[in-house]
Amino acid sequence: MCEANIATSKIIKILLWMYLLVLPLMNLPKPLLLGTKIQYCDIFFMFLFIIWFFLVGMRKLYFPIHKNIKYSLIMIVAINLFSCLNSSNLSVSIINYLGLLYLVVLFFLLAAILKDLNMFNMAIQIVFLSSVIASVIGIVSLILYLNGNTALTKHFLFFTPLKTSVVPLPRLRSTFVSPEMFITFSQLGLVCGMIKIELMGNPIKRRLAFFGVLIILAAVFISYSRSLTGLLLTLSLILLVKENIKFLIPLRLAIITLFIILFCAAILTSIWVIYPISISHDADAELTTVAFHTSPDMRSILQNAAVKIAIEKPFFGIGQGMFTYQLKNYIDFKSASHTIKINDFRSLEIDPHSTYFGALAETGLLGLISMLIFFGAFLKSTIIPLKELHASKYKIVKFYLFASLVGSLLTGWFVDIFAFRHFWINLALLVSSDNIDTNNG
Repeated sequence: MCEANIATSKIIKILLWMYLLVLPLMNLPKPLLLGTKIQYCDIFFMFLFIIWFFLVGMRKLYFPIHKNIKYSLIMIVAINLFSCLNSSNLSVSIINYLGLLYLVVLFFLLAAILKDLNMFNMAIQIVFLSSVIASVIGIVSLILYLNGNTALTKHFLFFTPLKTSVVPLPRLRSTFVSPEMFITFSQLGLVCGMIKIELMGNPIKRRLAFFGVLIILAAVFISYSRSLTGLLLTLSLILLVKENIKFLIPLRLAIITLFIILFCAAILTSIWVIYPISISHDADAELTTVAFHTSPDMRSILQNAAVKIAIEKPFFGIGQGMFTYQLKNYIDFKSASHTIKINDFRSLEIDPHSTYFGALAETGLLGLISMLIFFGAFLKSTIIPLKELHASKYKIVKFYLFASLVGSLLTGWFVDIFAFRHFWINLALLVSSDNIDTNNG
């Protein structure tokens, strides 16, 4: 029995290692069996799920999750199922609902596996390594692109006509579908790297980890996206509790100031697109004139549509995944036609670009409230233990993962983070940190 348990543990470790390592490979060519929803990492998930399901049935694994989190998650699953009844395309909604079930199962699976200290440390290390590799791929691709090698590298870059007209550089997305997905994953990778620095005793390994953190930071800032607000909030929270590092006060002030500026800019540019800007100077009159064009930003149009949907179907919304297809029925095309980013919403398939407005439209007020209860239960179950713990490596690990979650919740205003696998990995790591003794690691 003991040998069987050891063998099973080794298999789980290998499968988890592979799952986390290939997780970033989302924008690479895939076989016909893998569609847009299914990624390479899901191959390893299927085997992990089979083993996990067997062990749960044998009562060899349990769920180390606070009951309030469990109940709120069950509420989300139930309400999302009821929302499918309002769908105009039930098959599409069911597919999206199965995607939610996958993420919930992934969360429970990882929470059960990562309560083991060795598994937890390995997961932190692999997420950090994956993030560094993805960042290197993105940076190297940009360098090669600037040197004229466009055929190979453009696959790892993201070209937005408006943004490249303001900043004449493509944005990094590396092996991810979008820069936003790359940045949110890198945020978790950055936090995992900082955890490794805190836990490592070897000064050489600490320097290598610090260098990896710098690579990730360089890559995400080149990606310039609203998602940087969440990452900067995470860094701000971490720096507020950091001690004994050089130039702490000016660094803390710089990051917090940058966060405030970028956050204000992100909110402003989510309402209007202020471009192009022209500056003219009349030397005779000694007068300088600044002129700019404004148009509604795509996100403000999407958010208004989500509110209209909620007014029409307030309880369960229009069904999972239906925002994309029902959007044209809730848009003022006269107003939308003036936006610079998008000229025709009639033929466009687009997601809500917001966790909260997406939930409001597709699952109604009940869906949004259940999601907020879930997030609130998570924050409460983390904050209370943090207050009770004395200063230790364990508390630092937990707080860093908590800071990453808070940053992700802010990013959720601009991006649908609820659909990202790495968001649920962050949740699982945070839950699992309650069940490990890092002082022994």
